[in-house]
Amino acid sequence: MEVKEFFKDENIVDFDFVGEVLKRKNVRGEKIFYKQKYFESKNPIEKYIIYKTSFKKSDPDINNGLLKDIYKEMWDDEILKFCTADGKEKYYSDTMTSVQGLINSFYKKVFSAENNSRVKIADFSFELFKEMYESPSKNKVFKNCFIDNDTISNFIKHYHTLGNYIPVPFGFNKARSGAYASHDMWDITLMKIRNYYLIKEQCNFSEKQKAILELLHFYDTTKHTKEWLDKFGSWKNFVDKNYLKKEGQLDNYINDDYTIDSFFEEKHSFENPELKSKDDYLEYFEKVTKIIEDRTKIIKNVYDKKLEEKA
Repeated sequence: MEVKEFFKDENIVDFDFVGEVLKRKNVRGEKIFYKQKYFESKNPIEKYIIYKTSFKKSDPDINNGLLKDIYKEMWDDEILKFCTADGKEKYYSDTMTSVQGLINSFYKKVFSAENNSRVKIADFSFELFKEMYESPSKNKVFKNCFIDNDTISNFIKHYHTLGNYIPVPFGFNKARSGAYASHDMWDITLMKIRNYYLIKEQCNFSEKQKAILELLHFYDTTKHTKEWLDKFGSWKNFVDKNYLKKEGQLDNYINDDYTIDSFFEEKHSFENPELKSKDDYLEYFEKVTKIIEDRTKIIKNVYDKKLEEKA
């Protein structure tokens, strides 16, 4: 599919980039069955499990194709140079708010509350998620959390859509996510990025270095990230160039005055990434899903405006 065709798609907010990769991927053996099952399934959780089990190497983040063509069309070349592999037009990419880390901590919170016990986030993995999905009767908490929960399904459905993607430097995704993907939420990432620009304006090298280290968790990715952030020049430019600001009735992470939506800062912080309750998590899932949908529309609006200007 070409970029022009993509932006004409009436269901653009639901467009699945994993499906786009799979359509042009030749598979053999049992993967033929799972590829067919992926496209036949109407259940986002089932599709997510098939993807993670059989087609993780089909991640749009690491595949040349439509997503990379959209980056080239919608992001500045000078910015994309900091997101390339060996100087070639193969861009590193990130799903901004990811599934597994969030549902791990969500399950942990609900299980602990309903069983009056504590469970470590490390104790709930994708493998356990898959096992419980296939035998939900073994775990009523799991069934209540995921099987009967449209909010979770809708979030997972939009995981691999345009509004949840951004080009980033090498190593950024893994580094900013933290252990067990504890910080793999884009609002938390934005809190630290905003702080970096505030410190940068004060020209305090030691504090700026500290801000990068706090954001990334791992030292060896700081150079690439610093160069990338510095290329934008300012927080305002970073927000604008990455389509992160609200537009009219369309929701996003950043307000018109370039502050982060208060919803997020009221719910959690970088220091305390876990939300307080089941209801908080469900509200968070709904909020982020709406932002992902609306950010796709915002990017489409910019594309359509560019077409008009060329005409």
